[in-house]
Amino acid sequence: MIRLFCVTGGYSNKYINKFTSKKNNLNLEDNDIKVDEINKIVNKIQKDGYFIYENFLQQDECEKILNFCLKSEFEIRPNDKENWNNELEKSYFNEKNIKAVMYEIPKDQVFIEKIVSNLIFSPEILLICEKYLSCMPIFDHTSLSISTSFSNQPDKKAAQLFHFDLDRPKWLKFLIYINDVDYNNGPHVFVEGSHKDNGIKPVLLSNGYDRIPDELVFKYYNNKVKNFTKKRGTLIIEDTRGLHKGTMLNSGYRCLLNIQFNSSNYGTELSTQEIQKKNINNKIYQNNLYTYQNLKIK
Repeated sequence: MIRLFCVTGGYSNKYINKFTSKKNNLNLEDNDIKVDEINKIVNKIQKDGYFIYENFLQQDECEKILNFCLKSEFEIRPNDKENWNNELEKSYFNEKNIKAVMYEIPKDQVFIEKIVSNLIFSPEILLICEKYLSCMPIFDHTSLSISTSFSNQPDKKAAQLFHFDLDRPKWLKFLIYINDVDYNNGPHVFVEGSHKDNGIKPVLLSNGYDRIPDELVFKYYNNKVKNFTKKRGTLIIEDTRGLHKGTMLNSGYRCLLNIQFNSSNYGTELSTQEIQKKNINNKIYQNNLYTYQNLKIK
């Protein structure tokens, strides 16, 4: 799929998606959804590749998620110079004694926090996905991570160099800042319009799926490179088929919640994610079992 994407400038994904996605509609039964607002959001993503939704989460919700993180044991992701092992080192996050560029909550513990689990059943998020993907969306995964200033060089494994995602034919990410993010603590960066067919220059696709140096990206897209410095609670809805990265941190830390929905499961190897039965929105779940086929009820 990656080779076809690079050769065709992305057109191949359109045809793969046509034959792998399910065109049925979601069953939400929610009369409070403002369809006009949803359409504005989807139109913006179609045009530019992203939408900024400020104050999507309230301050107290962000504080609860952050406190959950600070009380939890993380998996420490290896840095570029380290090897990946089957067993990742685990540690609590201590801002005064950081051990790695990125800390991640183990995926099967992410939904212990009810605010996080509620989001994957949000009718608003689901409808945005359905309209943008033009099919019944499938939940892929949710992650919760903290990035740090541990390294003075951009880290590939922590996605701190420009790249494009390509695990599925089509997908949409929802990135939420859990703490305030400025130019010092790792703002997310996106190249406006690069999510479209032929949106990434052929010269940048010549090495296939690889990290791309900043100087090349700025050479071709200087005025299209958008840095998202925003307050906590801000949601960035993004088609990460476009070029993007997380900026290397100079100080502090960035806590990020990441939710992804796909058009299908076609692509890289799948894995399920555990969720506690008590944290399921049972009505939405039961009415949309196809959408939540990658959830494992615990």
